[in-house]
Amino acid sequence: MNRWTKIAIAAGFSLASLSGIAFADMFQMSDKIDAAVREFKGTEFRVDQLKPSGAGDLEAEATAAKGTPDVKTLQEAIHANPMLMEQLEAKNVEIENIVSAEVATDGGIVFYTY
Repeated sequence: MNRWTKIAIAAGFSLASLSGIAFADMFQMSDKIDAAVREFKGTEFRVDQLKPSGAGDLEAEATAAKGTPDVKTLQEAIHANPMLMEQLEAKNVEIENIVSAEVATDGGIVFYTY
């Protein structure tokens, strides 16, 4: 094999190993945010509305996102935290529309809705 082919194959193996780590980390992050939502006792949170990606239809994307197991688990975590539920309802946030969340750098939580 020539030198460039060997380099390309080595690069492919490197990327494959890194993508596996990133994929596994994605699931660990999901567990961490669910735990953070269940245990959240603060008042610092933000709700952002997602926009449709590309030429996609917002309603179709929202319907697809809401049916995923990760979203259902996140919504269950929200329902398990009565204090957070009360605060979200006070801001007229429909829990069924929340499709993602992340912990902000200030320790608050950012919820994403469709």
